[in-house]
Amino acid sequence: MSQRHIRIPTFLLCLSAFASLAHANDVSIGGRSISVPTPDGFAELTPAMSPYYESTQAYVVPTNERYFSYIPGDAAAAILVGDDPVFSRNLAIESEKRISGVSVTGADFAELKRVFREQNQQVVDEVMAQIPEAFESGSERLSDEFDVDLAMSVNNLVQLPAHLDSERALGFSMYLNYQVDVDGQVESERLAVSTVILHVMDKVLFLHVYGGKDDLDWTRSFGEAWGKQILAANPVPAEIAAVVDSPARSASSIDWQQVLQKAAIGGGIGAVIGLAGWASRRRKSRVS
Repeated sequence: MSQRHIRIPTFLLCLSAFASLAHANDVSIGGRSISVPTPDGFAELTPAMSPYYESTQAYVVPTNERYFSYIPGDAAAAILVGDDPVFSRNLAIESEKRISGVSVTGADFAELKRVFREQNQQVVDEVMAQIPEAFESGSERLSDEFDVDLAMSVNNLVQLPAHLDSERALGFSMYLNYQVDVDGQVESERLAVSTVILHVMDKVLFLHVYGGKDDLDWTRSFGEAWGKQILAANPVPAEIAAVVDSPARSASSIDWQQVLQKAAIGGGIGAVIGLAGWASRRRKSRVS
């Protein structure tokens, strides 16, 4: 086969990785259609990008729903042509299943922010208590699927005070040290994670932005900019505005501390896409 014929499929695969860079996807949350613009410089992680895609699905909190994951465009192109990139920067967007069908008012969202300010340490303690089980479940799933002895853990998590507190957004960050053991070979890394809880129309989304240990400022600024982009893409219609602006709390039965915990846990365990996918693929290539 000529060099020309080898390059054409590779070129087409790269195009598919970058095809999502300039458009938005719609998600349905409790019957509400919300537009999610693809962040600049990133590509949507798809099933064609195995096993990185599976590593994303394995580490989703059962109480959350993951809509999209994004990785750097160059990493997506590399995976599609058979390379094994390791990357720290990646993104995800989720919601908490129990509140997806609820119309969340401005008063409800203000209550969520109040709970964060007053019960933040309790939230952190609960997150640290639940993360080991979440990691164990995801690691077992990947180990079975890709014939790899994979174990991941977090040995330290430091949650920082809110850095973003606006009418429609609450942003907080954390540092975490995690460790991955693949067939007895151990790697460790320190990551920065910023989560933006976003009130879009009458729904609540979790935006997770992951980076390396020196990327804290980037995760914060990127998350804030992405949140503003999503809000701009979803203007509130008059009939929904009437609900959002209602002084009555339609969701008074919601345990906002639990919602905050699921947002933080989702952010904490989702940070390992790059290394988990790389480890699974390396193992798969050795045994095939």
